[in-house]
Amino acid sequence: RRALAIPVDESFGPGLGSGIGDGSEPIAYSKCTMYAVNFTEVLANNIRKPDPSWPTQPCRNGWEYNFTDVPYQTAATDFEWVCDHAYLPTLAQSIFFLGAIVGGLLFGWIADRYGRIPALAGCNLVGFVAGVATAFVGNFWQFSLCRFLVGFAFDNCFTMMYILVLEYVGPKWRTFVANMSIALFFTTASCALPWIAYYLADWKTFAIVTSAPLALAILTPLLVPESARWLVSQGKIDKAIGILKKFETINKKTIDAKVYQEFSDSCVRLQEEEAANSNYSVLDLFKTPRLRNITILLIVIWMAISLVFDGHVRNVGSLGLDLFFTFTVAAATELPADTFLTLTLDRWGRRWLACGTMVASGLFSLFATMVPMGKLHHH
Repeated sequence: RRALAIPVDESFGPGLGSGIGDGSEPIAYSKCTMYAVNFTEVLANNIRKPDPSWPTQPCRNGWEYNFTDVPYQTAATDFEWVCDHAYLPTLAQSIFFLGAIVGGLLFGWIADRYGRIPALAGCNLVGFVAGVATAFVGNFWQFSLCRFLVGFAFDNCFTMMYILVLEYVGPKWRTFVANMSIALFFTTASCALPWIAYYLADWKTFAIVTSAPLALAILTPLLVPESARWLVSQGKIDKAIGILKKFETINKKTIDAKVYQEFSDSCVRLQEEEAANSNYSVLDLFKTPRLRNITILLIVIWMAISLVFDGHVRNVGSLGLDLFFTFTVAAATELPADTFLTLTLDRWGRRWLACGTMVASGLFSLFATMVPMGKLHHH
């Protein structure tokens, strides 16, 4: 049936096809076109092999999908984003990252203006609502709108907590907390993610299940104190001291009242100094040549890191191995990487480690291009 109705795609090389021609060599059939002939007449004339000169037309009767690699319906197969619409999943992903940009700016401003807790709870709740709503969309633009809003929570959902925690941690433990929190929790969740998808076997249920935990952010104001550093920066020194005194009680420590008084006085002096030098903006990062070079370099570095990290994670399917297993292995590399940083960052410094790890990543990325593309076949 397939051999008679669908033309061969000559753009594929030998061995990369999806079907068998004469039983000896795999061939690739077109995914988007079919022969434009009267098949009733073809069968009546006992024709069993197609004529390559037959005219073709776009597929008119829908598609049959190969669920070998991903054994369940995805949004792309559900909405038939294939052939002329094959660009839509990529466009939706771009819209998602656009939402991440807008969300980063918006919730970053909220965090500085109204506090870390409102920003943390807000971005998580937006991600929860939009993530659950994704399961009920009916077309591409509804899907993209939800993904745009989910993008608001992307990174912000944990970087806000990350910032909040680091603002309470002393210099001695910052490297440990900053890296091991990702090594343990981010790695565990990332490794579990593909298997949650595999066992749920439904993209809509997956969207709901993975979005539901974000709703717990509504409890944040009840369980997590506002950043004392932020409170001090806003002139709310008494509130900051009140939170520190709670920590004093929890940790069963006794802090001399003079220490709190000295802390309060130093905060007042710092505010006065900042008020006298408050005429600055983000444009000051580009004011002097040295500061401008550092700022541009950091922007480029972050762009490169994001591009390579997300690109590699989303490209694991091209390795020709089991997609779920490969994603798990790729995610698991976070654990040794972050553990390595925890042990070496304070000893070797930021610059050389940043340079060394990026150069190593670049070299291995180039080596990866030497690996033949396509599926691995067992003979």
